[in-house]
Amino acid sequence: MAQYIFGTEARNLDGVSSKVVSFPTGRLDENNVPAESVAKKSNVPHNYKVGEKQEVYPFKKVEDLVAMKNYFQSKGHDRDLLMFVLGINIGLRASDLLTLKWSNLLDSDGTVADGITVQMEGITVKEDKTNKFRTFYLNESCKKAIQSYLENHKVNLSDFVFASQKGGAVEVRSANKILKTAAKACGIKFNVGTHSMRKTFGYHQLKAHADDAMFLCQLQQMFNHSSPQITLRYCGLEGEQISTYYRDVNLL
Repeated sequence: MAQYIFGTEARNLDGVSSKVVSFPTGRLDENNVPAESVAKKSNVPHNYKVGEKQEVYPFKKVEDLVAMKNYFQSKGHDRDLLMFVLGINIGLRASDLLTLKWSNLLDSDGTVADGITVQMEGITVKEDKTNKFRTFYLNESCKKAIQSYLENHKVNLSDFVFASQKGGAVEVRSANKILKTAAKACGIKFNVGTHSMRKTFGYHQLKAHADDAMFLCQLQQMFNHSSPQITLRYCGLEGEQISTYYRDVNLL
C-alpha cells in the first residue's frame, strides 16, 4: 500500500523488492570529506555519542518525521516547522533554503492572506555553493505548510522566509542546532543536521521512483553530484543495498 509523507507519495517505503543500481567509488561525501571523519566536541546539542562519525542521516521512518512535526507544533515554532517541511520536500541545501525570501515563494495577485497566494509554477534559484541555477516546485505539502503559516503571520515579500530574531536570515549553524534539539527531544538516536532534510528528500524520492530506471540520474542532476554513487550514499541507500546483497546470497 502506498504511504504518504506530507503529501509526497512513496511506494514500498519498507519493501525489499526495490532494486537500486550501485556504483563503486571512494568513501567521500558530496563535499569530498572522508566519511570516516569523527565528530568533535562542541556546544551544539546533539543526539549521538561524541566520537561517532560526523555524518548525518536522513529521516527514513514516517514516525520520525511525524514526531519532528509534532514537536515543532507543540512548541509553537511555526517558522521551524515550515523550514522542516520545505526542507524535506524541495531538497535545497540549507544555505539556499534559509536565504529564500517570500518573493521566491509567493505571488502578489492571488486571494490568500491579504492578496498573496502560493506560486504554482517552478521556482528558480541560484545555488550558493555551485553558482548553478536550480528549479524546484512546491508540492501540496509545501503549499499547505505555507498557507498555514500565512494564516498566523503577516509577511512582506521582501522578508526572508526564515528570518532570525537578530535580523537577516537564520544561519545554517542555528538551523543545525534547531534540528538537533528537536531530534533529541523526539528520542531520535541517529545523528541529525541540516543535511538530514535534503537527504530525506532524496531518500524518499528514490524509494518512490524505484521503478524509474532514469530517476537516479535525474536526482544526481538535481543535487549537482558528480556521480550516481555519491547520490546513493548521500541519500542513505548505499548501505541498504550492500546489506541486501549480503543477505540475498546464502552459500551452503
